[in-house]
Amino acid sequence: MVRSLHESDDQLELYALDRLPDVAVERVEEHLMACTTCRTRVEEVGMFALTMRQALRTMPALKLHRRAGWFEGWRLRFTFSGAFAFAVLLAFFAIKNGREARLPPVASITLTAMRGATASTPRAKQFDLVLADSASRDKQLAEVVDATGKLVWSGPVEAEGADTHLRIASALPLGAYFVRLKQPTGTLIREYGFEVR
Repeated sequence: MVRSLHESDDQLELYALDRLPDVAVERVEEHLMACTTCRTRVEEVGMFALTMRQALRTMPALKLHRRAGWFEGWRLRFTFSGAFAFAVLLAFFAIKNGREARLPPVASITLTAMRGATASTPRAKQFDLVLADSASRDKQLAEVVDATGKLVWSGPVEAEGADTHLRIASALPLGAYFVRLKQPTGTLIREYGFEVR
């Protein structure tokens, strides 16, 4: 094995940075006294190390991004959750209003007071109910209740010939309904049934 006439770059770099083990320092110093090429290389490594140290001292500090605290993260989540909930609510009302906007303006239906007879009608914005064979010409009141007996509408009715007319000026949800025709004293005269499909 042939030994090189010069010291290795690694050895010279460790010497210039004062990190060479004590055992090898004496051998490298003896070689540097006799070799101008290695002395030049050591001076270059020393100048490079000195320049790097100065550059690191004068270099501005790195700006590290501050990590958001736990509350800031939750605030962001609440903001997104609130925006999402608002969008869902807005979509719900848009769909609901869109469905009601497509409803026909009036649904007319003729009802008879036969036991078990139930007429059906599609949904509409208003309902015009004709109560056939209403017996009395006196002043009458009407109530419309749903299948659970909850009052949906009440008011006076108009008699026209043998029929009585009643106008419900609002849309009714799908389901079964009963119209109770009463005297002003509250006595039940007739009951009619219909279904909104």
